[in-house]
Amino acid sequence: MVEDKTLDFLIRKKVIELHKSLLKSEGGGKMPTGVIEVDSKEFREILSKYKVVVADFWAEWCMPCRIVSPIIEKLARKYAGRAVFVKVNVDYNQDLAAENGILSIPTIIVYVNGREYERFIGAFPGLEKKLSLLIEQLSS
Repeated sequence: MVEDKTLDFLIRKKVIELHKSLLKSEGGGKMPTGVIEVDSKEFREILSKYKVVVADFWAEWCMPCRIVSPIIEKLARKYAGRAVFVKVNVDYNQDLAAENGILSIPTIIVYVNGREYERFIGAFPGLEKKLSLLIEQLSS
């Protein structure tokens, strides 16, 4: 069991390192695509760098989070180049969860110019449509 947790930690650490190198190599204002799993430092960097950021605060054990995840991935593909999509695992980033007032998961927060614009809590019918309309409005 301990070995599984260690392996999981090392894999996550490597994924974060790869995302960081991707962000550095993309420079010049080009937006990263897809959904990026971030740590605290990278989260702050992305918020300061891009106009529209959609953050999915989640945990592996959370069933509603698993329902929301494909929606976030679909929207990330649809709005590539117009918004940056990040995932924040609240178990590994408790500081970010506390700073952002995350009391329930999944919580999706849309940031504009580094500030919270709107928040959606839970997996509910119509979430995809509401997020889509909001991103359309903010990124046009």
